[in-house]
Amino acid sequence: MKKLEYGLIANRHNMPVNDFIFNRIKDPTKIRNIEAEAYRKIKTIANDCKEEKYIKLDLYVTGLSAALISVIKACKKVHREDFINIKLVLKHYSWKNKNYHNQTIFFINKLINGGK
Repeated sequence: MKKLEYGLIANRHNMPVNDFIFNRIKDPTKIRNIEAEAYRKIKTIANDCKEEKYIKLDLYVTGLSAALISVIKACKKVHREDFINIKLVLKHYSWKNKNYHNQTIFFINKLINGGK
């Protein structure tokens, strides 16, 4: 399994990562552009990991719903095209607790490790 960590959008909040899906979103109403950029990035990540059967992508979320949904859609599309298993772990920041909590989405072709 290849483990990766990305932030959703650079320079929106302090995050414990150096890599981002989006460097900048100029216009959040241009959904097609956001979706295309998300797809290109997720496709590149998958191509870089094509020897792996399973990718775990921790994504530090910054709050722009259109960008987040675009990444989720891109993961689903790349999963179907490339038959690669993706565990997308959304890292939501809790201002109250000053830490991140996880929300996981699986794009899996079959049970891995007996479903564990």
